[in-house]
Parts: sequence; C-alpha cells; structure tokens
Amino acid sequence: MAGKPLRRALFVQLAELGGPEFVYNHIANGKSVAALAEQLNMDRAYVSRQINADPEYRKMLDEARRESAEVMAEDSLKIADALADKPDLTSQDVAAAKQRIDTRKWFAAINSPDRFAPKDKAITISIGDMHLDALRKVRVGAIDAVAIDVTGDDNE
Repeated sequence: MAGKPLRRALFVQLAELGGPEFVYNHIANGKSVAALAEQLNMDRAYVSRQINADPEYRKMLDEARRESAEVMAEDSLKIADALADKPDLTSQDVAAAKQRIDTRKWFAAINSPDRFAPKDKAITISIGDMHLDALRKVRVGAIDAVAIDVTGDDNE
C-alpha cells in the first residue's frame, strides 16, 4: 500500500473503529455502505470497492448483508404494526407504508435470496416444444405413430 495513501487511510480508520467486525456490525444493523462512507468522510464507491477487494472485509460484508435482511424484515413488521395503531389512518399513510415495506422486502431478497426471495413455483408447459419432441420421437422410431383423421369426414 506504499503508493496508495487513500486506501491506507481508509483501512487505518476502519481498524481504529474495530476493523472487519465494525463493518459487520454496521451493515448487519441495517446501515448502508453509503452511511459507512459518509462516517469515514470518503466516497461511497471507493469505500465499497476497497472493502470488497479485501477478502476478510468481503467475507464480513457478505455475512452482514444476510443478517441485515433479518433487520429489514423486522422493520417491515414495525411499519405495518404502526399503521394498526394510527387513529387517523389515511390512504396516503397506507400507500407510503406499503412502499416502505416493499423496498425493505426487495433489499431483504437481494441480501438473503435463499431466505427472502420469492420462490417461483409456476410450471411452464410449452405445447410447441412437446409437439416437436413427439415428432422427433416418431421420426427416429422411438414410438409408434397412429394417423388420426382431423378433417371431420368420418364417411370414408
């Protein structure tokens, strides 16, 4: 790091704050890399690039993001519960709360997809693909084909 004074300054500041464990706690508690960069008085993109380039910090960052998904889910519940206790609830309040909850759900799904991403349970059936597959099987003799009259003339 001899020729990289900004990088050295970043890691010195992080070490003084607690190193990778500090980054873990910061992100796991629902704060962002942007907030971390602001606290360090540095550019967000630069801080992100440097901590992602360091294996130890990167590992802590990945673990913290999964933990922060839990925080986002808990925040969503708090937002919804706060609506239930509001005496003069308006449709604007509901719309704003829904947007806040949807944003947290999105972040949770990104940070912990195995736990919070919607599971696609739909089954897609392609009749065209099934038809082409059947034609291929008939062509190679894998199945016996029977001709069916589809013209509607049963008198022949």
